[in-house]
Amino acid sequence: MRPEMVFVIRIRFWRQGNVRKSWIRAKWNVSTDSMSRIMTGVVLTLVFLAVSLSPSWADGPCPYHTCSEGQSCTQWYNNDPDCGCCVHAPDAEKRTTSLSPPFPRVAMQRPSEPQVSYRNCQPDGPSDGATPYMHSRYDLVAFCGFTDGCQGPAYVDMRGNAVYVNSQKFAKEIKSYSPETIVLGKAGYSPLHLYDDAPSEYFVMKDKTTITTQPVGPGSTTLELDDTSFFYDQAGWLAFIGDDTFRFDKIDGNTLNGVRQLDVGHNAGETVRQPVEVFGYLPNLMPFNPLADYRDVARLAVDQRYDGLTPDDFTYFDGVFYSELRDRILCADDICGATYWGRGDWGADFNGNGIRDCDCDDTGEYTMSYLDEQWHIGVKTMFEY
Repeated sequence: MRPEMVFVIRIRFWRQGNVRKSWIRAKWNVSTDSMSRIMTGVVLTLVFLAVSLSPSWADGPCPYHTCSEGQSCTQWYNNDPDCGCCVHAPDAEKRTTSLSPPFPRVAMQRPSEPQVSYRNCQPDGPSDGATPYMHSRYDLVAFCGFTDGCQGPAYVDMRGNAVYVNSQKFAKEIKSYSPETIVLGKAGYSPLHLYDDAPSEYFVMKDKTTITTQPVGPGSTTLELDDTSFFYDQAGWLAFIGDDTFRFDKIDGNTLNGVRQLDVGHNAGETVRQPVEVFGYLPNLMPFNPLADYRDVARLAVDQRYDGLTPDDFTYFDGVFYSELRDRILCADDICGATYWGRGDWGADFNGNGIRDCDCDDTGEYTMSYLDEQWHIGVKTMFEY
Protein backbone atom coordinates (compact mmCIF):
# COMPACT_ATOMS: atom_id res chain seq x y z
CA MET A 1 0.00 0.00 0.00
CA ARG A 2 1.31 3.40 -0.95
CA PRO A 3 1.44 5.97 1.87
CA GLU A 4 -1.16 8.78 1.71
CA MET A 5 -1.26 12.33 2.97
CA VAL A 6 -4.14 14.65 3.79
CA PHE A 7 -4.02 17.96 1.92
CA VAL A 8 -6.67 20.57 2.81
CA ILE A 9 -7.84 23.60 0.82
CA ARG A 10 -10.66 25.85 1.90
CA ILE A 11 -11.59 29.01 0.06
CA ARG A 12 -13.23 31.94 1.80
CA PHE A 13 -13.94 35.38 0.32
CA TRP A 14 -14.92 38.60 2.02
CA ARG A 15 -15.02 42.29 1.18
CA GLN A 16 -13.24 45.07 3.03
CA GLY A 17 -14.17 48.37 1.43
CA ASN A 18 -13.49 47.99 -2.28
CA VAL A 19 -10.87 45.24 -1.79
CA ARG A 20 -11.83 41.61 -2.06
CA LYS A 21 -9.69 39.29 0.13
CA SER A 22 -9.41 35.56 0.31
CA TRP A 23 -8.27 32.76 2.61
CA ILE A 24 -7.54 29.45 0.93
CA ARG A 25 -7.54 25.95 2.32
CA ALA A 26 -8.58 22.56 0.88
CA LYS A 27 -8.70 18.87 1.78
CA TRP A 28 -7.61 15.97 -0.45
CA ASN A 29 -6.52 12.39 0.24
CA VAL A 30 -3.63 11.71 -2.11
CA SER A 31 -0.73 9.31 -2.56
CA THR A 32 2.79 10.64 -2.02
CA ASP A 33 3.88 9.89 -5.58
CA SER A 34 1.15 12.30 -6.80
CA MET A 35 2.18 15.06 -4.42
CA SER A 36 4.61 16.78 -6.73
CA ARG A 37 1.96 17.15 -9.43
CA ILE A 38 -0.60 18.37 -6.90
CA MET A 39 1.77 20.89 -5.36
CA THR A 40 2.55 22.26 -8.79
CA GLY A 41 -1.16 22.66 -9.49
CA VAL A 42 -1.78 24.28 -6.09
CA VAL A 43 0.98 26.82 -6.63
CA LEU A 44 -0.43 27.77 -10.03
CA THR A 45 -3.92 28.02 -8.56
CA LEU A 46 -2.70 30.31 -5.76
CA VAL A 47 -0.93 32.53 -8.27
CA PHE A 48 -4.09 32.75 -10.40
CA LEU A 49 -6.26 33.62 -7.39
CA ALA A 50 -3.76 36.16 -6.08
CA VAL A 51 -3.82 37.96 -9.42
CA SER A 52 -7.56 37.76 -10.03
CA LEU A 53 -8.50 38.79 -6.46
CA SER A 54 -6.02 41.64 -6.06
CA PRO A 55 -7.28 45.12 -5.05
CA SER A 56 -7.27 46.18 -8.71
CA TRP A 57 -10.46 44.11 -9.09
CA ALA A 58 -12.49 47.09 -7.88
CA ASP A 59 -10.81 49.62 -10.13
CA GLY A 60 -12.11 48.34 -13.47
CA PRO A 61 -15.35 49.27 -15.29
CA CYS A 62 -17.57 47.11 -13.11
CA PRO A 63 -21.21 48.03 -12.43
CA TYR A 64 -21.13 46.79 -8.82
CA HIS A 65 -19.07 49.18 -6.75
CA THR A 66 -19.45 52.47 -4.92
CA CYS A 67 -19.99 55.51 -7.11
CA SER A 68 -17.37 58.19 -7.56
CA GLU A 69 -17.77 61.79 -8.60
CA GLY A 70 -18.25 62.24 -12.35
CA GLN A 71 -19.59 58.76 -12.97
CA SER A 72 -22.96 57.89 -14.47
CA CYS A 73 -24.62 55.97 -11.66
CA THR A 74 -27.82 54.23 -10.67
CA GLN A 75 -28.65 52.37 -7.47
CA TRP A 76 -29.69 48.92 -8.54
CA TYR A 77 -32.07 47.68 -5.83
CA ASN A 78 -35.03 49.98 -5.20
CA ASN A 79 -32.64 52.93 -4.85
CA ASP A 80 -31.05 51.41 -1.74
CA PRO A 81 -27.92 53.53 -1.08
CA ASP A 82 -26.16 50.51 0.44
CA CYS A 83 -26.38 48.62 -2.84
CA GLY A 84 -24.01 50.46 -5.15
CA CYS A 85 -24.16 49.72 -8.86
CA CYS A 86 -22.09 52.34 -10.59
CA VAL A 87 -20.47 52.06 -13.98
CA HIS A 88 -17.44 54.08 -15.07
CA ALA A 89 -18.92 56.51 -17.59
CA PRO A 90 -17.50 59.93 -16.70
CA ASP A 91 -18.14 61.28 -20.21
CA ALA A 92 -21.67 59.90 -20.56
CA GLU A 93 -23.26 63.33 -20.77
CA LYS A 94 -21.08 64.13 -23.80
CA ARG A 95 -22.11 61.08 -25.79
CA THR A 96 -25.21 60.85 -27.98
CA THR A 97 -27.30 58.10 -29.51
CA SER A 98 -25.63 56.37 -32.43
CA LEU A 99 -28.34 55.71 -34.99
CA SER A 100 -25.81 54.05 -37.29
CA PRO A 101 -23.52 51.92 -35.13
CA PRO A 102 -20.62 50.05 -36.75
CA PHE A 103 -20.93 46.42 -37.74
CA PRO A 104 -21.44 43.91 -36.27
CA ARG A 105 -24.65 45.24 -34.72
CA VAL A 106 -26.46 43.44 -31.94
CA ALA A 107 -30.02 43.98 -30.72
CA MET A 108 -32.22 42.67 -27.92
CA GLN A 109 -35.89 42.29 -28.83
CA ARG A 110 -38.42 42.16 -26.03
CA PRO A 111 -36.26 41.56 -22.95
CA SER A 112 -38.05 40.79 -19.71
CA GLU A 113 -40.59 43.41 -18.62
CA PRO A 114 -38.97 46.74 -17.81
CA GLN A 115 -37.40 47.32 -14.44
CA VAL A 116 -40.39 47.43 -12.12
CA SER A 117 -43.70 45.78 -12.95
CA TYR A 118 -46.92 46.68 -11.18
CA ARG A 119 -49.93 44.80 -9.83
CA ASN A 120 -52.86 46.96 -8.73
CA CYS A 121 -50.54 49.95 -9.11
CA GLN A 122 -48.11 48.61 -6.49
CA PRO A 123 -44.50 47.69 -7.35
CA ASP A 124 -44.22 43.97 -8.03
CA GLY A 125 -40.46 43.70 -8.50
CA PRO A 126 -37.20 45.45 -7.63
CA SER A 127 -35.24 47.85 -9.78
CA ASP A 128 -32.29 45.73 -10.85
CA GLY A 129 -29.59 47.95 -12.28
CA ALA A 130 -27.72 44.91 -13.56
CA THR A 131 -30.48 44.47 -16.14
CA PRO A 132 -30.29 47.93 -17.74
CA TYR A 133 -26.49 47.74 -17.56
CA MET A 134 -26.47 44.51 -19.58
CA HIS A 135 -28.99 45.93 -22.06
CA SER A 136 -26.79 49.00 -22.51
CA ARG A 137 -24.14 46.73 -24.04
CA TYR A 138 -26.40 46.21 -27.08
CA ASP A 139 -26.55 48.59 -30.02
CA LEU A 140 -30.36 48.51 -29.87
CA VAL A 141 -32.90 47.44 -27.24
CA ALA A 142 -36.66 47.29 -27.80
CA PHE A 143 -39.25 46.58 -25.12
CA CYS A 144 -42.89 47.13 -24.15
CA GLY A 145 -44.32 50.41 -23.06
CA PHE A 146 -43.57 54.14 -22.79
CA THR A 147 -45.35 54.98 -19.55
CA ASP A 148 -44.09 55.78 -16.07
CA GLY A 149 -45.40 53.40 -13.44
CA CYS A 150 -49.11 53.66 -12.81
CA GLN A 151 -49.68 57.01 -14.49
CA GLY A 152 -51.06 54.93 -17.34
CA PRO A 153 -50.89 51.35 -18.62
CA ALA A 154 -48.02 50.43 -20.90
CA TYR A 155 -50.55 48.45 -22.93
CA VAL A 156 -53.83 46.60 -22.70
CA ASP A 157 -53.54 42.95 -23.65
CA MET A 158 -56.00 41.14 -25.91
CA ARG A 159 -57.99 39.95 -22.89
CA GLY A 160 -58.59 43.55 -21.82
CA ASN A 161 -56.12 43.58 -18.91
CA ALA A 162 -54.13 46.77 -18.33
CA VAL A 163 -50.40 46.09 -17.89
CA TYR A 164 -48.30 48.64 -16.00
CA VAL A 165 -44.51 48.86 -16.20
CA ASN A 166 -41.99 51.55 -15.35
CA SER A 167 -40.65 51.82 -18.88
CA GLN A 168 -39.39 55.39 -18.63
CA LYS A 169 -37.13 54.56 -15.71
CA PHE A 170 -35.86 51.48 -17.51
CA ALA A 171 -34.98 53.51 -20.64
CA LYS A 172 -33.39 56.25 -18.54
CA GLU A 173 -31.11 53.77 -16.77
CA ILE A 174 -30.01 52.21 -20.05
CA LYS A 175 -29.18 55.66 -21.36
CA SER A 176 -27.26 56.52 -18.17
CA TYR A 177 -24.93 53.62 -18.82
CA SER A 178 -24.67 54.01 -22.58
CA PRO A 179 -26.18 57.04 -24.33
CA GLU A 180 -25.19 55.47 -27.64
CA THR A 181 -27.62 52.57 -27.26
CA ILE A 182 -30.78 52.94 -29.34
CA VAL A 183 -33.80 52.41 -27.09
CA LEU A 184 -37.18 51.68 -28.67
CA GLY A 185 -40.51 51.50 -26.87
CA LYS A 186 -43.58 49.61 -27.94
CA ALA A 187 -46.84 51.53 -27.92
CA GLY A 188 -49.80 49.32 -27.14
CA TYR A 189 -50.24 45.58 -27.25
CA SER A 190 -49.44 45.00 -30.90
CA PRO A 191 -49.43 47.03 -34.13
CA LEU A 192 -52.02 44.58 -35.48
CA HIS A 193 -54.52 44.85 -32.66
CA LEU A 194 -57.85 46.64 -32.25
CA TYR A 195 -59.37 47.31 -28.85
CA ASP A 196 -62.94 46.75 -27.70
CA ASP A 197 -64.22 50.19 -28.60
CA ALA A 198 -63.43 49.78 -32.31
CA PRO A 199 -66.48 49.31 -34.60
CA SER A 200 -67.18 45.67 -35.39
CA GLU A 201 -66.73 46.26 -39.15
CA TYR A 202 -63.11 47.31 -38.52
CA PHE A 203 -62.16 43.77 -37.41
CA VAL A 204 -61.25 40.81 -39.60
CA MET A 205 -63.93 38.23 -38.81
CA LYS A 206 -63.96 34.47 -39.11
CA ASP A 207 -66.01 33.16 -42.02
CA LYS A 208 -68.11 31.03 -39.65
CA THR A 209 -70.88 32.48 -37.50
CA THR A 210 -73.43 31.13 -35.05
CA ILE A 211 -76.72 32.36 -33.52
CA THR A 212 -78.12 32.85 -30.06
CA THR A 213 -80.61 30.14 -29.02
CA GLN A 214 -82.09 32.04 -26.05
CA PRO A 215 -82.70 35.72 -25.28
CA VAL A 216 -79.95 37.50 -23.36
CA GLY A 217 -79.93 40.79 -21.41
CA PRO A 218 -77.21 43.35 -20.72
CA GLY A 219 -76.63 41.89 -17.25
CA SER A 220 -76.44 38.27 -18.37
CA THR A 221 -73.34 36.23 -17.51
CA THR A 222 -74.15 33.25 -19.75
CA LEU A 223 -74.96 33.01 -23.44
CA GLU A 224 -76.49 30.02 -25.22
CA LEU A 225 -75.31 29.51 -28.83
CA ASP A 226 -76.07 27.11 -31.64
CA ASP A 227 -72.39 26.29 -32.29
CA THR A 228 -69.17 27.11 -30.42
CA SER A 229 -66.83 24.73 -32.25
CA PHE A 230 -64.90 27.54 -33.96
CA PHE A 231 -64.59 29.82 -30.91
CA TYR A 232 -61.34 30.57 -29.13
CA ASP A 233 -61.73 29.04 -25.71
CA GLN A 234 -59.18 30.86 -23.52
CA ALA A 235 -60.42 33.31 -20.89
CA GLY A 236 -61.25 36.83 -21.94
CA TRP A 237 -61.86 36.36 -25.67
CA LEU A 238 -63.79 38.90 -27.70
CA ALA A 239 -66.99 38.33 -29.72
CA PHE A 240 -69.92 40.29 -31.18
CA ILE A 241 -73.71 40.10 -31.30
CA GLY A 242 -74.40 42.52 -34.11
CA ASP A 243 -72.39 45.60 -33.10
CA ASP A 244 -72.53 44.75 -29.39
CA THR A 245 -69.07 43.79 -28.11
CA PHE A 246 -68.71 41.26 -25.31
CA ARG A 247 -66.14 38.99 -23.70
CA PHE A 248 -66.42 35.56 -22.11
CA ASP A 249 -64.23 33.38 -19.93
CA LYS A 250 -65.16 29.76 -20.57
CA ILE A 251 -66.97 27.46 -23.01
CA ASP A 252 -69.10 24.63 -21.64
CA GLY A 253 -70.69 22.76 -24.53
CA ASN A 254 -72.55 25.46 -26.47
CA THR A 255 -72.77 27.77 -23.44
CA LEU A 256 -70.47 30.75 -22.95
CA ASN A 257 -69.84 31.44 -19.26
CA GLY A 258 -68.40 34.56 -17.69
CA VAL A 259 -70.05 36.80 -20.29
CA ARG A 260 -69.62 40.53 -19.69
CA GLN A 261 -69.83 43.94 -21.40
CA LEU A 262 -73.14 43.35 -23.20
CA ASP A 263 -74.80 46.76 -23.55
CA VAL A 264 -78.31 45.84 -24.69
CA GLY A 265 -80.67 42.88 -24.76
CA HIS A 266 -80.73 40.44 -27.67
CA ASN A 267 -83.30 37.98 -28.97
CA ALA A 268 -82.84 34.33 -29.90
CA GLY A 269 -81.65 33.89 -33.48
CA GLU A 270 -79.26 36.85 -33.60
CA THR A 271 -75.90 36.36 -35.34
CA VAL A 272 -72.76 35.98 -33.20
CA ARG A 273 -69.29 36.44 -34.72
CA GLN A 274 -65.74 36.28 -33.48
CA PRO A 275 -62.74 38.27 -34.82
CA VAL A 276 -59.51 36.70 -36.00
CA GLU A 277 -56.60 36.91 -33.54
CA VAL A 278 -52.98 37.03 -34.67
CA PHE A 279 -50.95 38.70 -31.90
CA GLY A 280 -54.05 40.80 -31.27
CA TYR A 281 -57.47 41.25 -32.86
CA LEU A 282 -56.72 41.83 -36.52
CA PRO A 283 -57.71 45.18 -38.11
CA ASN A 284 -59.31 44.84 -41.53
CA LEU A 285 -56.78 46.74 -43.67
CA MET A 286 -58.07 45.32 -46.96
CA PRO A 287 -59.06 48.01 -49.52
CA PHE A 288 -61.82 45.74 -50.89
CA ASN A 289 -63.61 45.58 -47.51
CA PRO A 290 -67.07 47.08 -48.31
CA LEU A 291 -67.99 47.50 -44.63
CA ALA A 292 -65.38 50.13 -43.71
CA ASP A 293 -62.76 52.34 -45.36
CA TYR A 294 -59.40 50.66 -44.80
CA ARG A 295 -57.78 54.11 -44.34
CA ASP A 296 -60.06 54.82 -41.39
CA VAL A 297 -59.21 51.41 -39.96
CA ALA A 298 -55.48 52.14 -40.30
CA ARG A 299 -55.83 55.50 -38.58
CA LEU A 300 -57.78 54.05 -35.67
CA ALA A 301 -55.27 51.22 -35.26
CA VAL A 302 -52.51 53.81 -34.86
CA ASP A 303 -54.53 56.28 -32.75
CA GLN A 304 -55.52 53.60 -30.25
CA ARG A 305 -51.91 52.65 -29.77
CA TYR A 306 -50.80 56.19 -28.93
CA ASP A 307 -53.91 57.29 -27.04
CA GLY A 308 -52.89 59.23 -23.93
CA LEU A 309 -49.17 59.40 -24.74
CA THR A 310 -47.46 62.81 -24.79
CA PRO A 311 -44.08 63.97 -26.11
CA ASP A 312 -42.74 63.75 -22.54
CA ASP A 313 -43.38 60.00 -22.59
CA PHE A 314 -40.81 59.70 -25.38
CA THR A 315 -38.04 61.62 -23.58
CA TYR A 316 -35.74 58.62 -23.14
CA PHE A 317 -36.75 56.75 -26.28
CA ASP A 318 -35.25 56.99 -29.76
CA GLY A 319 -38.14 55.45 -31.66
CA VAL A 320 -41.11 53.11 -31.73
CA PHE A 321 -40.91 49.33 -31.84
CA TYR A 322 -43.50 47.65 -34.08
CA SER A 323 -43.16 43.98 -33.27
CA GLU A 324 -45.46 41.17 -34.38
CA LEU A 325 -46.33 42.93 -37.63
CA ARG A 326 -47.45 40.65 -40.43
CA ASP A 327 -46.38 41.97 -43.82
CA ARG A 328 -48.30 39.27 -45.67
CA ILE A 329 -51.13 36.79 -45.26
CA LEU A 330 -49.42 33.80 -43.69
CA CYS A 331 -50.81 30.30 -43.96
CA ALA A 332 -49.17 29.41 -40.67
CA ASP A 333 -51.39 31.82 -38.75
CA ASP A 334 -55.09 32.04 -38.03
CA ILE A 335 -55.62 34.52 -40.85
CA CYS A 336 -56.19 31.76 -43.36
CA GLY A 337 -56.44 28.59 -41.32
CA ALA A 338 -57.42 27.49 -37.83
CA THR A 339 -54.08 25.88 -37.06
CA TYR A 340 -52.83 28.13 -34.27
CA TRP A 341 -55.47 27.60 -31.62
CA GLY A 342 -56.83 24.44 -33.20
CA ARG A 343 -60.59 24.94 -32.85
CA GLY A 344 -62.61 24.13 -35.93
CA ASP A 345 -62.07 24.56 -39.63
CA TRP A 346 -62.46 28.22 -40.57
CA GLY A 347 -60.69 31.07 -42.31
CA ALA A 348 -60.82 34.85 -42.55
CA ASP A 349 -63.71 36.71 -44.13
CA PHE A 350 -62.40 40.15 -45.10
CA ASN A 351 -65.43 41.38 -47.08
CA GLY A 352 -68.15 40.18 -44.71
CA ASN A 353 -70.07 37.99 -47.16
CA GLY A 354 -69.76 34.83 -45.06
CA ILE A 355 -67.42 33.10 -47.53
CA ARG A 356 -63.92 32.00 -46.62
CA ASP A 357 -61.66 34.43 -48.47
CA CYS A 358 -58.40 32.51 -48.28
CA ASP A 359 -56.97 29.09 -47.90
CA CYS A 360 -53.39 27.96 -48.18
CA ASP A 361 -54.17 25.89 -51.29
CA ASP A 362 -55.80 28.90 -53.04
CA THR A 363 -59.29 27.38 -52.77
CA GLY A 364 -60.70 30.43 -50.98
CA GLU A 365 -62.65 33.26 -52.56
CA TYR A 366 -59.36 35.02 -53.40
CA THR A 367 -55.86 33.83 -54.23
CA MET A 368 -53.11 34.26 -51.67
CA SER A 369 -51.11 36.50 -54.01
CA TYR A 370 -54.06 38.88 -54.46
CA LEU A 371 -54.64 39.04 -50.71
CA ASP A 372 -50.96 39.83 -50.16
CA GLU A 373 -51.17 42.72 -52.64
CA GLN A 374 -54.22 44.15 -50.89
CA TRP A 375 -52.74 43.67 -47.43
CA HIS A 376 -49.56 45.52 -48.46
CA ILE A 377 -51.65 48.54 -49.45
CA GLY A 378 -53.33 48.61 -46.04
CA VAL A 379 -50.12 48.14 -44.05
CA LYS A 380 -48.35 50.83 -46.07
CA THR A 381 -51.22 53.22 -45.39
CA MET A 382 -50.97 52.50 -41.67
CA PHE A 383 -47.24 53.22 -41.59
CA GLU A 384 -47.55 56.38 -43.66
CA TYR A 385 -50.16 57.66 -41.21
